[in-house]
Amino acid sequence: MSLRGRARSNLSNCSRDCFAAKAAARNDANKIMTLPSILFGLTIALLIGAFFHLLRGGSFGRLFLYFVLSISGFAAGHLLGQSQGWILFPVGPLDTGLAIIGSLVFLGLGDWISRIEIKPDDNSQV
Repeated sequence: MSLRGRARSNLSNCSRDCFAAKAAARNDANKIMTLPSILFGLTIALLIGAFFHLLRGGSFGRLFLYFVLSISGFAAGHLLGQSQGWILFPVGPLDTGLAIIGSLVFLGLGDWISRIEIKPDDNSQV
């Protein structure tokens, strides 16, 4: 094999290895949450909370509760998907599909738990 042939074969091996390393670095870079992706996620979560309040109604305190539940569920859904390697509708580093599902689950459970009424015991009257 000539010197030129050996150089080409080493170059092609290096090219494949370099492309694989760059692809792995790109995948790791996509997992880093940037400020725009955090703000985009907060915007989506707040819109989901506001829409849920529009559907269910309630006071200002209930709106605040829905915002907190929606943001918490959005973050939990995103982190669960990222830790398990599940991807559903990715937008940059943000996994919006699972995050939206997490937000809706938290809102549903939180609304259900917050509407439970505890009735006082009538036997306590003297």
